[in-house]
Amino acid sequence: MVKIEIDDDVVEKLGQIAIPFKEINPNMVIRRLLNLPQAKSTNCQTRIVNNKIPQKEYNDTLLKPQLSSSMVNNINELRFASLKTHPAFLTFLMDKYNNTKGNYKTSDIVAFMKIANLQLSDGSFRNPWMKTSYTGEKNGFISCQRTIEHFRQTRKFGCWGGKDIKENCNAISECKYHPENDEKIQNKCDLRNGVIWKRASSSSPFVYGANYLKVIKKQLLTDITIPLKPLLKVIFPIDIYNAELIKRFKTDFNFNDEEINTLFIK
Repeated sequence: MVKIEIDDDVVEKLGQIAIPFKEINPNMVIRRLLNLPQAKSTNCQTRIVNNKIPQKEYNDTLLKPQLSSSMVNNINELRFASLKTHPAFLTFLMDKYNNTKGNYKTSDIVAFMKIANLQLSDGSFRNPWMKTSYTGEKNGFISCQRTIEHFRQTRKFGCWGGKDIKENCNAISECKYHPENDEKIQNKCDLRNGVIWKRASSSSPFVYGANYLKVIKKQLLTDITIPLKPLLKVIFPIDIYNAELIKRFKTDFNFNDEEINTLFIK
């Protein structure tokens, strides 16, 4: 097999047009574009396209592995302890872990689910706040688009015009991101009252909205706090639940005391 060098810009572009979780390297994308049949195996998987690690470098020793059966039990225990939680709350946890304030790609969630012990032994992924995991060829590891779509939902909790409260946003002329606007802009909101993330312009940094904790508590948690113990049992399955583990969670996920006290119950 001939090896060629591809610069970062080309790899990034190939990643944008790759079929999620089916085309996992540049060679597979290029073969499709050239109308060549996909090879049964390839040695070109040194650069993953659509499943790359997010901005934060993950530490393999951060979270410890566990047996599959106990992992499923821990996830189910967390789910039943927080049944009314919106599935997209997992995106917020990822966002806090990466400390990116909404500046993430939907593909980032896959790497985070792996590191947070939410990939099962059969290769499927399990969001604790969804009824079931996605299994089978179409909804398992090969194609996780339905799972990714749940994390796209968090975009509607942001304002891309810098507002904290979406007042007077019902007119198409008010905002270029209006859902009925003809401009092809992906970050369209659903005109909810409050925002989690916001940015004043495409060149400005992402920041949290002034009342983002209230929005998360109301929209993602339905005004109910999440028990911290079952959550940490999933993330840190072998460690003992105590003050030190809570401190580690706060550090690793960049939570301050106000966030912990607002969103969780110890």
